[in-house]
Amino acid sequence: MTELIKIEKKINEITSLELLEQINVFRKQENKKEQSHSDLLKIIRDEFEDEIAEGKISLGSYKDKNNQSRPLYILNLSQARQLLVRESKFVRKAVIKWINGLEKRINDPYFQLSQSVVFANNLIEQREKEIKELTYKVEAIEKELEHKKEIIAGVTENIDLYQKREILGRVVKHKGANFRERWNELYKCFRETYHIDLKARMEGYNATLRNKDKCKSVVEYAEKFGHIDKLYKIALKLYETDMSEIIENIRKVA
Repeated sequence: MTELIKIEKKINEITSLELLEQINVFRKQENKKEQSHSDLLKIIRDEFEDEIAEGKISLGSYKDKNNQSRPLYILNLSQARQLLVRESKFVRKAVIKWINGLEKRINDPYFQLSQSVVFANNLIEQREKEIKELTYKVEAIEKELEHKKEIIAGVTENIDLYQKREILGRVVKHKGANFRERWNELYKCFRETYHIDLKARMEGYNATLRNKDKCKSVVEYAEKFGHIDKLYKIALKLYETDMSEIIENIRKVA
């Protein structure tokens, strides 16, 4: 028993396997030896060498009874007829009659309508499958977002601005992290999210003040002008695990 691997085959095409089946039906009736598929493939390669090279005949595959993948060719009805010149008169006439019957059925308006219905049903089934997969993905994303919201709520509630600034100072150095890189990453994400360059604004602000009144750091400027909450939320997204660990440790001490 053979199993076709998914191939693109039009209704006016047949595979070399399908053609071989019909050839051998009538070879048996003529008491002739059955032809093997490998022999038919050799004939196809010889007869249609140019067409195969030009991609006018498609190559497919199927699994044989040993579950091994084997090649097959996809032929139009005219090509199938052409191959039969190498068969006996009896086999040739019988298989051509079978091919003509296929062609007649294909050209029948009712058959064409039924194929359109089949195509439409297959399309609907495929779309339903895609919608189901998308729905599953959306549900998974929604669950993940809900989980993240819960985490954010858990690490935000009952934490005042002073603690948030302290936590920011810890997270940039957590577990030996490069604190300069983390501060720069925080400020960069802040600028991209809120379109505010904290470093540039601090420099502009300090330029108008005496040294003793200047902000000593960007985070000090952020606190002075109400940006700590926003920085804190960005840190939660960037360093979720580290933030959770730090907050948990703070709560244990408290």
